[in-house]
Amino acid sequence: MVYGIEEQKKAILTQAEHLRAGVAAMNALKPVIRAFDGKIYNCRFDDAIYALTSDTARYYASNRYGWFNIEWNSRKAAYTNNICLLSAYSCKGSPIKDQNPENIVFDGKRIIAEKMIYCIDCKREKLLSEAYKLEIAVADLEKHLQQISDTKKILYCLVNSLPDHVIDICGLKRYY
Repeated sequence: MVYGIEEQKKAILTQAEHLRAGVAAMNALKPVIRAFDGKIYNCRFDDAIYALTSDTARYYASNRYGWFNIEWNSRKAAYTNNICLLSAYSCKGSPIKDQNPENIVFDGKRIIAEKMIYCIDCKREKLLSEAYKLEIAVADLEKHLQQISDTKKILYCLVNSLPDHVIDICGLKRYY
């Protein structure tokens, strides 16, 4: 996506707002997860997560390919802009090699609510950090883009000063 500088800044800040809204959405999950503590995981849990869906946001739980995920998406954002609120090893299928004990949120097939909430809180910190980095990047966006442009010009001069055979043999890329 190539926009003018103001549109780029707006798109970056919109993504940061979306991440912060996802963080706020995590609080709605905790009572549902606590209600299923110690119970066997089945479609009722997925349905309870999906029941949190409203006119402004959509929640989705999935358990496939050895992973359990809870995702959230604002109805204002594109569908491809889902935010994964929880990602953990699944209770289905064969054991996953080298499982991280922090990411195991099922005891056999039973839900461990405190582990899920801990994983959600860890993800919360990552999302807040990512949103903060986006907001900081916007402040110096023009400067960074100018530095990248200047670096491309220098690379263009260096690569194009070599003969074509050298560029091809060495696998150098032409920078424009």
